[in-house]
Amino acid sequence: MVASMKRFVAIALLGGCELVDGLTSTPVDFVDPCLQAGTVAAVAGIWNMGGSGSRDDCPASLDALETGAFVMKVPAFAVAQDTDGKLSATLPAPDGFTVVFSGSVHGTCVTAQLVETDLRGALPVLRTWTFNGDNADSVITGEFTVEGPDTCSGEGSFSASVR
Repeated sequence: MVASMKRFVAIALLGGCELVDGLTSTPVDFVDPCLQAGTVAAVAGIWNMGGSGSRDDCPASLDALETGAFVMKVPAFAVAQDTDGKLSATLPAPDGFTVVFSGSVHGTCVTAQLVETDLRGALPVLRTWTFNGDNADSVITGEFTVEGPDTCSGEGSFSASVR
């Protein structure tokens, strides 16, 4: 009764004093779209990841290499998943560089970050990629953003098959 009364007062304050046809006293529960399947995605395994996007805002010294449309291809890599949904991986990289992957799983939603670091240069973090996707049948699809190198920024879409 108290919850119904609070809802009525909130509606009355926001929408005036008139009742809206079809309005019930039953509160509507928000359903997190990531949790609709009722399970936590198991995404540990070998990821084959790729995508496409575009980058801009690069300085002139990087413009030819970094600006415009691009295709993202990541060599297959092994991802570990903890019982709390945390993801981790270290990807192969040339000497003097590291590529570290981390993330988390919330229901079917997967959020991850991939950081490319140059251990030799003045720009220690070359690029930071942020991925937000949804897992269905061991394929994660979604959107990404990328920051770097320097002032470059970009966005696009990706998919990762997990086996």
